[in-house]
Amino acid sequence: MTIARRIPNKWFWITLLIPVALLLSLTVQPLQIHWFAEEIAIKTRPYDPKDLFYGDHVVLHYEIEEIPVSLFEETVIERAKANPARKFAVYVELEKKGDVHGVKRVVAEQPDGGTYLKGYLKPFSLDEDNGGLAHVEYKNIGRFYVEEHTGYDWEEKSRQGQIYAIVKVYKGAAVLKDIRTSV
Repeated sequence: MTIARRIPNKWFWITLLIPVALLLSLTVQPLQIHWFAEEIAIKTRPYDPKDLFYGDHVVLHYEIEEIPVSLFEETVIERAKANPARKFAVYVELEKKGDVHGVKRVVAEQPDGGTYLKGYLKPFSLDEDNGGLAHVEYKNIGRFYVEEHTGYDWEEKSRQGQIYAIVKVYKGAAVLKDIRTSV
């Protein structure tokens, strides 16, 4: 008596490979940033983080988050005024100013080259009452986890604005690599 082996058909393999392919695709952008990104330093601003659930970490607030409206391209201003309650993507072009990078200008379309971050213009942030500043928020660079029992020291340095963030940037996407007290 022989036992017949059944060979799985193509649908079995397709069903098996789709979840694997989806999980692997999640690693593409972080790997691109890790391998090809330019490393820049960004100055932080004082901020008082309090969160009991995340362990020792530092919440970072950057100087490049509050941008003078004069650095905004006219297209961005028109889009913000047309729909002030909606958050939308902008591209913040950066230029090196001394040891750190600062804002050069804010545009609506992705630049062809140079160093830039994709950010999101917060609703109502182009308001004249805001002192001529607009608030742009960035993904993946707002929180940094530190060694256990060092969080309070970093928190104090953050409150005093003494932290520089080392960020890897590739095609607008960013990954927070490290925080330091000097560049």
